[in-house]
Amino acid sequence: MKNAVATLALAALILGNAAAYPGTNGSRGLFRVHDARSEGNWNGTLQLRGVFATWPGDRWDPVGVGFDPGTALYAQEALAAVSLSPVKWFELFCWSGGIRETAATAAIDTAFYGYHSLAPGLKISLPTIPLVKLGVMGSYSIYPILDDFRGGWAWGRFSTPFVNGITWTGLLTLDLPERQAWTPTIHLNYGQAYDSYDTSNVAVKTTYSTLAAALEYEIDKLDLFAEFVSQQTGTSPFGSSGRMFLTPGIRIGYLKPLLLEGGLSLGLTREVAPVEIYAGLGLSGSLYKPRVYTTGNVIGSVRAANTGEPLAAVVSFPALAEPSPLKTEPAQGTFKAKGVRPGIVAIRAEAEGYLSAEQTVEVTAGKTSRIDITLKPRPTAGSLAGRITDPATGKPLAARVALKGTTIPPAKTDSDGRYSFVSLPTGDYTAEASAEGYLTATRSLKVEPDKETRADFTLVRREVTIPLMVYFDFNKADIRMPESKEALDGAARIMKDNPGI
Repeated sequence: MKNAVATLALAALILGNAAAYPGTNGSRGLFRVHDARSEGNWNGTLQLRGVFATWPGDRWDPVGVGFDPGTALYAQEALAAVSLSPVKWFELFCWSGGIRETAATAAIDTAFYGYHSLAPGLKISLPTIPLVKLGVMGSYSIYPILDDFRGGWAWGRFSTPFVNGITWTGLLTLDLPERQAWTPTIHLNYGQAYDSYDTSNVAVKTTYSTLAAALEYEIDKLDLFAEFVSQQTGTSPFGSSGRMFLTPGIRIGYLKPLLLEGGLSLGLTREVAPVEIYAGLGLSGSLYKPRVYTTGNVIGSVRAANTGEPLAAVVSFPALAEPSPLKTEPAQGTFKAKGVRPGIVAIRAEAEGYLSAEQTVEVTAGKTSRIDITLKPRPTAGSLAGRITDPATGKPLAARVALKGTTIPPAKTDSDGRYSFVSLPTGDYTAEASAEGYLTATRSLKVEPDKETRADFTLVRREVTIPLMVYFDFNKADIRMPESKEALDGAARIMKDNPGI
């Protein structure tokens, strides 16, 4: 237990920022009133609290000792508690405390009554409902030790009922600041404790009920509150014979993660001290801070589209400065990119002998996305096509086109004068077009991968006159432009296609 408390305190000092205040039992709350909410985020607390009271002996004499009217009774209560809330709907806590009472009487010089207990427990919260927060908490007191004799709550008049058994409490918190920051928070509790002990070899079982309400107002790191508590024997929390308290208090969190608190509890019934003074300190902070991720990772593979084989490729992110281009593992074709900015990211893959490809993937911070890219083989062939016509009539010709210097069979035109070569190896060619009764025409051209090269021919009849409509200015030798441009371009094209003219 000592090691656990020391570890919690050290971790809170190192990691903690002041968070929600712990109540008496370590769970989030005030003094006697508990909060329906749990802090979450692995928030841990360590709470140490002392309560001091004095009152006249004739006001309360629980065992008939016979206190003199002027005798002063003194009581001290010490409590220590720890808690841990991994998530906002769950909290674990454990408290331990003891009471020591002394009094100088006419019959006995000094009377000592002591009681100690250890109580682990848990709280379950429902934090998602707007404004209204619900919860339930329970604990079980173990190892009760009485220095003199047992007396149930009579010897635990302060913050927590000292019972030998189960205690449960239903919790309701109205989180009004969720809508308006300047409004207070309201807490309502109802619970029961079941006490069981033996006295003079007789088993005694008692039920105690508690009804509590509090008004809490937080200003920055200053917490002001007032709570009312009624604790009665039996299943009803209403009555005048039990214990009632009205407790204003203040807690300060400016020295985070250290929390300071103080309060003055006013007893409203004879069964409690007229005044109890509260003083305490605590530590509150996150014991574990999950890593905040600002980037994500991308894994994937690059394979050939036709065979599925892995490729030795270069993977890059065209729109991002980081990460730098990286290479795939040649044997598996896989890659992993770290530190990728979240969002829709374009990824490009390039490999020798293949066409590059670009795909997008959605990257989420703190997570790993996957993308598989396939590359098509880079084409090693192209095509050649065109049309052969008579320039004088514009009609298609029945002709043939040969690729000089190759063994590729010539192509013949169809009825519309069109011809084509498919799957030609890339490179430079000299195409020769010929038709019966026409001059042969040649042209140099280049066939590129996965592209169609276009080459149209106009063949001139042998010994034919080709009329050209050329315009001159009156009484001048200058050709008029642009009226003559079309005719001159046609003549140039014919001469280029038919160098034998």
